[in-house]
Amino acid sequence: METFSVIFQLLLALSILVVLHELGHFIPARIFKIRVEKFYLFFNPWFSLFKYKKGDTEYGIGWLPLGGFVKIAGMIDESMDTDQMKQPAKPDEFRSKPAWQRLIVMIGGVIVNILLAFFLYAMIAFVWGKDYVKNEDHIHGIEVLTPTLVGDNLFQNGDKIISIEDEPLSELMQANNKMLINQAKNYTVERNGELVNITIQDEGIDYMLKKESIVFIPRVPTQIDSVMPTGIAQELGLKKGDQIQQINGMDVSMFDQFRKELTTMKENNLDSFDLVVNRNGQELAFSSRFDTTYKLGFQNVFFLTHDFKKTHISYSLGQAIPEGIALAQTTLMDYVNQFKLIFTKKEAVKKVGGFGTIARIFPTTWDWKIFWSRTAFLSVVLAFMNILPIPALDGGHVMFLIYEMISGRPPSDKFLEKAQMFGFFILLFVMLYANGNDFYRWFTGQ
Repeated sequence: METFSVIFQLLLALSILVVLHELGHFIPARIFKIRVEKFYLFFNPWFSLFKYKKGDTEYGIGWLPLGGFVKIAGMIDESMDTDQMKQPAKPDEFRSKPAWQRLIVMIGGVIVNILLAFFLYAMIAFVWGKDYVKNEDHIHGIEVLTPTLVGDNLFQNGDKIISIEDEPLSELMQANNKMLINQAKNYTVERNGELVNITIQDEGIDYMLKKESIVFIPRVPTQIDSVMPTGIAQELGLKKGDQIQQINGMDVSMFDQFRKELTTMKENNLDSFDLVVNRNGQELAFSSRFDTTYKLGFQNVFFLTHDFKKTHISYSLGQAIPEGIALAQTTLMDYVNQFKLIFTKKEAVKKVGGFGTIARIFPTTWDWKIFWSRTAFLSVVLAFMNILPIPALDGGHVMFLIYEMISGRPPSDKFLEKAQMFGFFILLFVMLYANGNDFYRWFTGQ
């Protein structure tokens, strides 16, 4: 059932985005009296799930959910209808219209996707507002999940990140984007009441890209959230809300300290332990022996559920619109920076994913706020990918139209046909590689 929910959310989001993107081409084409022969959600090789014809246009739903298309008369596109191009141009064909009209038709899909992202982010801000934890309200500092970034001259658990590249940090989770996506190298942290400057080397960033999708999380106390039905914690009578303070005399009040101490005890084959636990302000002592797992049998308070002080911002409609535009712009810039890593970091290439990776951004249970947020993000991604100057994408057509407007003459039909095929094979390779990565990660469990 959870898998079905994720697949349904993915297909619904893609359907909304594809239909609106293609409408971005369809509407200006009809305004300029260009004949549109087909308007399809999803592709329809060999057969369609549904189709009907109204006027000159066949509307339908294909069976292959890899996108959608409009077939515009008199245009060399993915349909590769070269026979039509051999006939004399007709007044209602794409090639008969001025270059500026054709340019508007080609950029229409990308413009709609950008406007949709603005709208969705603005409506999310207006309906739900924003809930977040201010950086200064993470009172225990950070826990660093990447071992190569921990050291005397690097980060330490308990540090409080103050600024990144001299820009004050407002939300802790932004630090992960700054490091993983923007490749930020200079940090200022507060450690034991003093400010410490940290510089990250390229080797540390490369390791991060290889091993981690998140670097920093809020540091949380060793507080029991739930006790397993069987295990040492249950036998000792530990309860939800208990805070473990010491194990064998060592301070383990923070959960990273507790994990580290258990690992040390396992490596040294220590089979017994003494606990000091704080329960409602009272210190209690417990003693027991480890089993072979060296686990006590409880779940800790996770950083997402810890009772940090939360800040809520409500937006009026007038405030939500600029907030939505700003969030869409930030999302676009972060994605552009992430895209650049493919060409500069070999580890980033291995992270490229296809539909499986996209599906994982949706939760297993339905949440309207998350669904629309993820749809807005995918709308930004779709706009950016489509405007890339690759033949067979909108950006490729735009590139050739700009050439025509500057030079005064269009590329030959033969050149456009070859460019279209070249672009198609590039996209096919990327799609196979990305989805192949997904399959490999699923098969190997990585």
